[in-house]
Amino acid sequence: MSKEDLEGLLQETKKNNNERNITGILLYSDGNFFQILEGEQEKIGDLYATIKNDPRHYGIIKIFEKPIKSAAYETYKTEFISETVIYNSDQFDEYTKFLEILDEQSQQSARNILKAFMN
Repeated sequence: MSKEDLEGLLQETKKNNNERNITGILLYSDGNFFQILEGEQEKIGDLYATIKNDPRHYGIIKIFEKPIKSAAYETYKTEFISETVIYNSDQFDEYTKFLEILDEQSQQSARNILKAFMN
């Protein structure tokens, strides 16, 4: 994918998920995606099935799935993190502050994955 195609995909995903009241985050870096999805269980299940069945996606790993009391994200956000971006602790803190609704073990797991993804 070209950078322009990728940015278009990220914006389309953001638009579609916001229209469906799905909140969360989708980050892209160095050929990989990191995603957190929040919303009605049925909508998230349908979206996940669509992602898994799309031949453009492979190596999908679901880290955890659990009910939450309230959404952490106000909208669905997307971002392209280029391979030339140096790790930015402020950016990392911005992404992880939303994890506070999770239990401590889940928070730590998500932080570890996100940190590895951003390095």
